[in-house]
Amino acid sequence: MQVPELMNTSDAPITRSIPSGNHQVLEAVLHASILDEHVGHLYERLRGVCDPVFNSFEEHEMVFALKTGEGPDILVHFRRKLSQEPTLWHCRYVGTPIPDNGNLFAICRQSTDSIVYSKDLMEFVKSIGLRLEYEFVARGKVFTFGPIKILVFKTFTTEKIGTYSKDNLKPLLESHLVEAIIPIENEDGPKYSKQLKDFCDQLAPLVHFRKIDYTQRARVPY
Repeated sequence: MQVPELMNTSDAPITRSIPSGNHQVLEAVLHASILDEHVGHLYERLRGVCDPVFNSFEEHEMVFALKTGEGPDILVHFRRKLSQEPTLWHCRYVGTPIPDNGNLFAICRQSTDSIVYSKDLMEFVKSIGLRLEYEFVARGKVFTFGPIKILVFKTFTTEKIGTYSKDNLKPLLESHLVEAIIPIENEDGPKYSKQLKDFCDQLAPLVHFRKIDYTQRARVPY
């Protein structure tokens, strides 16, 4: 696989963190959903409480699995900007949640992030033994509140594999997903998960965030 001399990371998806030094990050996350008819009210609320700058995004994600023989499959997420040629991908492995002894206010997990440059991603993933589980297109907005990142997005599926024009995209649900994430420093999960929950509580009653054990659920877009 030929690697370019200089990769423009601005072409990478804006919803994911681009690794600079440490590729492994400990983070806390909470999830919610809101019906499409009410998402405008959520946007107004987020504009009022979040940092002034927010961004819209449209990104394509493919999720691959690696058989382990024992235990659940390892899932690897590849995401790209839909408007860009599919050469620069963000790759993410999300670990299992850290055991909660009753002092965590959100799901806390380890994730590993990297950037992959490939003109033929399918050939690359097959060469390392991965198989495609599912794919989707996410379209929405990303807000920040200090270190907290809030994603509000709608998911779409394509009616024709390999074709992602608007004519071929159909919504999966009649709602938007909401994801709130904060990096955890010094392995202090209780402190940062509480900070995340306190922020998310400000968005009630529009949305009610929950700790979702994604290892028990299939096909959840992270």
